[in-house]
Amino acid sequence: MATSTQLLSATDYVVFVFLLMISAFVGLYHAAFKGRQRTSKEYFLANRSMHPLPVAVSLAVSIVSAVTFIGTPALSYVYGPAFWQTIFGRILSAVIVSFVFCPVLYNLKITSIYEYLERRFNRIVRYIAVCIQLLSTFLILGVVVYAPALALNAVTGISLFGSILAVGIISTFYSTIGGIKAVVWNDVIQSSIMVIGFFLIIIAGCIKVGGIAEVWSRVVEGNRTFAFDFRPDPTIRLSFWSTSIGGIFLVLTYVGTNQNQAQRFLTCKDLRSAKIATFCGICLVGVLEMLAVLSGIVIYAFYFLCDPLKNGFIAKADQIVPYFAVEVFSSVPGLTGLIVSAVCSASLSTISTAINGIVTVVGEGGIRKLWPQLSDAKFTTIMKMVSVICGLMFMLMAGFASVASSMVIPLGHGLIGAHGGAVAGVFLLGILIPWGNTNGATAGIITGALIGTWILIGSVMYPPISTLFLYRMIVVLLTIHSSLRPP
Repeated sequence: MATSTQLLSATDYVVFVFLLMISAFVGLYHAAFKGRQRTSKEYFLANRSMHPLPVAVSLAVSIVSAVTFIGTPALSYVYGPAFWQTIFGRILSAVIVSFVFCPVLYNLKITSIYEYLERRFNRIVRYIAVCIQLLSTFLILGVVVYAPALALNAVTGISLFGSILAVGIISTFYSTIGGIKAVVWNDVIQSSIMVIGFFLIIIAGCIKVGGIAEVWSRVVEGNRTFAFDFRPDPTIRLSFWSTSIGGIFLVLTYVGTNQNQAQRFLTCKDLRSAKIATFCGICLVGVLEMLAVLSGIVIYAFYFLCDPLKNGFIAKADQIVPYFAVEVFSSVPGLTGLIVSAVCSASLSTISTAINGIVTVVGEGGIRKLWPQLSDAKFTTIMKMVSVICGLMFMLMAGFASVASSMVIPLGHGLIGAHGGAVAGVFLLGILIPWGNTNGATAGIITGALIGTWILIGSVMYPPISTLFLYRMIVVLLTIHSSLRPP
C-alpha cells in the first residue's frame, strides 16, 4: 500500500515536460509555417478549412476536462457505475446539435455564435448571452485548473502552483501564437494521451486484480452493477433522468450555445463536415466518459479489500486516480508521469479552448464594434494580446480557487447550469419558434437567468435538492415558456 504522498521520479518529470514541449512546438509550427495567423479568419476559424476528424476529437476533448479525468472515476469508485447512462443523452444530443444548431450557425458564416442572437433578436439579447458566458467561464476555469492540480499535489508531491503555472503558461502560449489550428491539433495529441492513460489504468488494474472476471465478481459483490434507476426523484445522484435526459441539456449548453465549443465546427470546410465533426465529437465524449467509468470500477475492484479513502490514506475521493497511479506504476519509470500528463492534457485543452472562445467573443462583439476602422492585421495582433490577458486571468482564478474553493466550486458549477440553461433556451426559441420575438427573447433570457439563480440559491440553502443537470433542464424549459408569444 502506497503512502499518502510519493514523489515522482526524474523519468516521470521528463515525460511531463516532454508533453508541455510538444504542445508549445505545435503552437510555434502553426505560427511560423501554417498561415502565420495574420488574419482574423485564419486565427479564429482556420479559414474554414479543417477536416472533420481532428475537429471531432478537439470538440470532445474541449468538453472532457481534467475534472472529468479525475472526478468521473472517483464518482464511479464511490457511487458505482450509474454515470454510464450518460451515453444515451450524448447520442441524442449529438443528433440535436448536428441537425438543429449546426446548420443554422454554420450557414450564417459567422465567427461568434452570439451574432446569431443579434440578427435574430437584437443586440441586448446578444450581450446578455455574452456576459453569461464570460462570467461562468472565468468562475469555473479556475476550479477546473486548480482541482486536478490539488489532487496531484496531495498524492504525488507535484508543486501546486508550479503545475498551475506550467499548464497555464503553455496553453496560453500556443493558443496565442498558433490560433485555433494549434488548439485543435494539440487537442488531438492530448486526447491520445488521455486515452492511453485510461487504458493503462484499466489494463494494469485488471492484471493486478486477477483478470476481468475477478473485477466483475468484486463489482457484483460490492453491489456496483450496471442497473437503471428510473425513480423520478431529483435528489437521487445518478438516476436515469439526471444522467441521460439531463445530459442532453448539458451538451446543448456546452456545444450548441457556447462559443468555446461551437467554434470548433465553424472551422470545418463545409456544412456536411461540420455535422460529421459535431456528431462524432459529442459521441466521442460518451466514449471517453465510459472509459472513465470503467477506470473507476477497476480501481474499486483493486482496492476492494483495503479502501484508501476509508483508511485515511487519501483525504478525498478525487485523489484516487493519482493515488492508484503512484501505487501501481511507480515501479515502471515514466508511467506515473504519463498519467500525470494525461491529467494535465485535459487541463491544457480546457484552458486553450476557453481562451480561444473568449477572445473570439470579445473581439467580434467588442473590439470590432468599438473600432470598426481597424485593419485586419492590427485587429489580429490585439486579439493575441487579449489572449495573453485571458490566460493570466485564468491562472489568477486558479489561485483564487485555492483559497476559496468551498465557495467557488459550487458557485461556478451552479452558475453554468442556471445561466447556461437560459442561453440555451433563447437559442432554441430563435431556431425552433418562428413567431418568437425580440421582447419575448429578452424577457425569456432574463427570466430564465433569474429563475436559475433562485434555484441555485435554494440548492445552497437546502442541499441537495437540485443538481447541475436539473438546473439546465428546468431553466431551458422555463426560458422558452416565458419567451413564447402567440403568432
